[in-house]
Amino acid sequence: MNAEWFFQVSEEIYIVCNEQGMIQQTNSAWNNLTGYEQQEILHRPLISFFPPELHEQFTRWSSGLRSSEYAHFDCKVMGKTGDIRHVKWTHGTIVNNQLLYLKGILSPISDGKAALELHKSVIEKQATLRL
Repeated sequence: MNAEWFFQVSEEIYIVCNEQGMIQQTNSAWNNLTGYEQQEILHRPLISFFPPELHEQFTRWSSGLRSSEYAHFDCKVMGKTGDIRHVKWTHGTIVNNQLLYLKGILSPISDGKAALELHKSVIEKQATLRL
């Protein structure tokens, strides 16, 4: 078992961005949440997944990560079909002023059906990766 397996089968959302905020890597939880395929996500600005009214707030939050390795941020994320999900970012850190690592969870205030579908898809992914 390697780190990539752990990264991909987690129900938590993991995103790695470069210093410009462009997505470098995500896990299947983020892909399932947004409805985008991996190739549609890579090298896209993370902020583009947030409604415009949250851009300034997210920019302030992510800038604050330079002085702290732990921060909470609750926000809305726009999916490919225009649906909105609530995500609680529970951890963020910047490494060597270059990479932004984020960890989040689907908030309980999101649509329960979406959370259940996300959970099922992760379980299915775990089963296929064990084979």
